[in-house]
Amino acid sequence: MNPASVFHGIFVANLFYYSFLSMKGKNNHSSPFCSLFSNPCKSFALTLCLSVFVANLDAQKINRIEVVRRHNIFINKIDSLSSLSVGNGNFAFTVDATGMQSFPEAYAKGVPLGTQSVWGWHSFPNTENLSIEQAQRTYELEGRKISYTVQGKEPEAKKAVEYFRVNQHRLQLGNIGLEIKKKDGSLATVADIKNINQQLDLWTGVITSSFTVESIPVKVTTFSNQLQDAVSFSIQSPLISTKQLQIRVRIPEPNGQWKDVGNNWGTGKVKTDFYLPKPWAAGFSSNIDSTWSFIYANWNNKVIVEKKQDNYFLITPIAKDSFNFTALFRNRAHFPVPFDFNYELSINKNHWKKFWLSGGAVDFSGTKDTRAFEIERRTILSQYLTKIQCSSAYPPQETGLTFNSWYGKPHLEMHWWHAVHYAQWGRVELMEKSLDWYFKVADKAKLIAKRQG
Repeated sequence: MNPASVFHGIFVANLFYYSFLSMKGKNNHSSPFCSLFSNPCKSFALTLCLSVFVANLDAQKINRIEVVRRHNIFINKIDSLSSLSVGNGNFAFTVDATGMQSFPEAYAKGVPLGTQSVWGWHSFPNTENLSIEQAQRTYELEGRKISYTVQGKEPEAKKAVEYFRVNQHRLQLGNIGLEIKKKDGSLATVADIKNINQQLDLWTGVITSSFTVESIPVKVTTFSNQLQDAVSFSIQSPLISTKQLQIRVRIPEPNGQWKDVGNNWGTGKVKTDFYLPKPWAAGFSSNIDSTWSFIYANWNNKVIVEKKQDNYFLITPIAKDSFNFTALFRNRAHFPVPFDFNYELSINKNHWKKFWLSGGAVDFSGTKDTRAFEIERRTILSQYLTKIQCSSAYPPQETGLTFNSWYGKPHLEMHWWHAVHYAQWGRVELMEKSLDWYFKVADKAKLIAKRQG
């Protein structure tokens, strides 16, 4: 037990004690709640709190790796509610049972296969020069006239409200999946993915996915780069040498709707292209209106890259039975640099080890209460999910970096739930990242306050 925890326990106990002393005077017990804590009870409560914290000084050290890994996730079927994510707080990539984003339509109505970041935003052009003032209405309240931005029924007001509600919206940056050809030349479907054995190792943030297609094995290892917005894959299968396995890169269009699951393949609004600056790298660019985004792909073998159609590219490895592939997502042009899969994997593992060994930990294995395991499971999974999706320099949205709800905008009333736990677990630095945002928008907030008197 950290001495600081003991100090915190003593502080809480004293706060607990003195809060009751201050309720309508030290000896006033007119409140039923206050009368419950007469002086002997106060002393008992204080003694109890101190005893619990001091007794924990002799508690055994928690085996953190054991606690975390007993909640690893195991998947054995295609399930739209069982997609898995990797990420670094600024960027997240969500996969299906193949370890990639091979079947986005099969997951669209569950937890979809998104690729999102804190920097990827887009706005449709304001062709009608709508202003936020058109969406405001004045109300009388307590003798004052106060303007609010509301959903009005007048045509111009309705247009303005709808435009500013939709824009800006978070972008789905790209879909990277497998295309596997069967013996007859047709593409494998969800029904052809058999013998699924997938695991998310929470301790390392690595997803390992094994399955077969027509009894031929495929194994995919997936993790997110912790220093850049990139995701890496190691693919092992005899299907590589027969050129039956390809990597698909698709860039969806923003749909401008409340929910964007990243499978809007579009009407040609997104302009895409690719180039091969190095034998081991390719750049894929996409442009819609004034917004650009880029995917930089690296690999460890020869490949053939082809543009199948607009926003649809195929990478065919020229290798034997294994192929390593990394995709880096950026919002500006970037000169490609090589990625070493094993080196990046070691960085990822060290990062996650440092995270799990930092701050507080809880081990409920010593209790016989049947609810304990589920509480511990939710605690561990929540820490993993908020780390990969809600630990950036911006308040997160409710659905993290998986798909859009409310067009990808953050809900500030939810920021507490997404971030304050970092302080409770002793990882204050992860919470502090997003607090500076309030200072950045303070001037705009003051203007709203001034407008409303």
